[in-house]
Amino acid sequence: MNKFVYNISDVDKIAFGAIVDQETRDSWLWYKVEWPTVRPSNIYNNSNYDTETEWHRSDTVKAFDPDNMISQINAIIS
Repeated sequence: MNKFVYNISDVDKIAFGAIVDQETRDSWLWYKVEWPTVRPSNIYNNSNYDTETEWHRSDTVKAFDPDNMISQINAIIS
């Protein structure tokens, strides 16, 4: 699918991943996300994402352009 997303959990934990599948459930778009390093947590057991199956409702992840984000980060650390 080549769509990249991030999720912020536990107030300050950011995870980056790639969408590998999507489906609609009860009028909501859900994404199955592959997290290569850090995985989001769900300490409050919210029903809008499942860390066991890695399905996340569309309002729990944010799409981004990795090249653009890396450029912005490089600009502030240079």
